[in-house]
This record gives sequence, structure tokens and C-alpha cells, in this order.
Amino acid sequence: MPQEDQAVAVNQLVQVGDDFVKDVGFTISGKKHFDAVVGDYIVELKNRTMAYADADKAIGMQREATHDHVRLAARFISGSSKGEPKNEWAVAAQVGEYLCTAVAGAGAGHLDKSIGILAFGVSIALGIAFHLVRFRRS
Repeated sequence: MPQEDQAVAVNQLVQVGDDFVKDVGFTISGKKHFDAVVGDYIVELKNRTMAYADADKAIGMQREATHDHVRLAARFISGSSKGEPKNEWAVAAQVGEYLCTAVAGAGAGHLDKSIGILAFGVSIALGIAFHLVRFRRS
């Protein structure tokens, strides 16, 4: 069924009551648009959920859409990877990881010199520390 037809079918099934939106200040056109967006969201949520369920399906078995698939689809639609924003420490630690990776790579190219060994070793140790900070804070 094409997505437009799915949206029409959903809008016919899901009707937001007038009292639900009128009491909080929706206009007639606002309610109409609200209904359309809710219907579109339901169609997108269903399609994303089915895509995640298909990806997890074992060969020869029927698709099963679990609560995890629905939750993952909702988070994807909302644009959130974990459902909450990253904190500043996690972002700073990730930047530190990238810098340590670059310095470790440069140091690995010069392991025949003591400065290369030092850069490589310290960068690896700091990179691991940044990694631990990032995952404990997030």
C-alpha cells in the first residue's frame, strides 16, 4: 500500500477528539494539521519498526516486531540516538579520543625514536582514559 494510502487509512482509524485539542487552544485548521501529522507519524513509526524487525529476523522465520523495535524506530524518528542529549564531558572526551588516536598514529610511525615510543604510549593510555570517561558519563 503506498504511503499516502496508508496515511489516509490511519487518519480514518485514529481520530483525535475535538475536546482533546480544543481545550488547549487548537484552532480548526490546527486540529486538522495535528490529525494529519499524527497519522503520518503512525505510518512512519510502523514502517521504521517493520524495517528494524526485518533486519533482526532470522532466515526462514516470520518477522516479529518487539517493543525494542518500536522504541528504536521512535528514537530514530525523533532524531535521538539515546533519547537524551550528550553531556559536555562525553563530547570533550570523544574529541580527546580522536586527538589521541592521531598522536598515537604519528608516534607509531616513529617507533625507532624515543619520542615516537613516548608519544605512542602516552596517547594510547590517554585515549583509553578518555574512552572510559565518555562511556561512564553518557
